[in-house]
Amino acid sequence: MNRDQILSALRERILAFATSRVSRDHAEDLTQDTMAVLHEKYPLVSELTELVPLAFQVLRY
Repeated sequence: MNRDQILSALRERILAFATSRVSRDHAEDLTQDTMAVLHEKYPLVSELTELVPLAFQVLRY
């Protein structure tokens, strides 16, 4: 799985979680903000398994 596939799959998980908590429009905004941070921070992640917790930590804040 390449970087784009990983981030795409992760985006779907983030959006699904956010949509379960807030309106669809707000969830889309939160997802975009979270993905922007992941794109910025992705090179700093040493293990791909770190992305999921990182993504949800960003989403919460």
